[in-house]
Amino acid sequence: MVLEDDEVVDRALLRSEVDELMRLVEIKWQQKAKLQWKVEGENMTKFYHRLVNLRRKVNQLQTILIDGEEINEVEVIKTHIIQFYKELFDDDGIMRPELDGMVFDCITQEESSNVERRIEESEVLAALKAMNGEKAPRPDGLPMKVYKACW
Repeated sequence: MVLEDDEVVDRALLRSEVDELMRLVEIKWQQKAKLQWKVEGENMTKFYHRLVNLRRKVNQLQTILIDGEEINEVEVIKTHIIQFYKELFDDDGIMRPELDGMVFDCITQEESSNVERRIEESEVLAALKAMNGEKAPRPDGLPMKVYKACW
């Protein structure tokens, strides 16, 4: 069955209306819970425990679909979840690059001394001036033009 363009649009509009109504219902229940909390107060431990248990029940994984089969036994669900993540993160013969036997060129004595020498202030200033003034080199968000102006 193929939907026409106007049916697809109508369906999308209806879906967004349903989503909005569900959001409003959720807000209503949150407001009711807050009101009840204010009325009954923190001294009502029975109310508090009922609320916590309800939240725990809502957040609990009750059923899982595995290979098209609906599973609702807690131990079977635990076993399948553990097995899923073991397989996901298993090192199943993925070829990892090794550096054994690879020959790298060594740097010359001149290059070595160049790497180890002190950095000149003129080099730092030249590097700062070469940087884009609109970019921020650090997470603080200050653009390079601030550093350029201060140095």
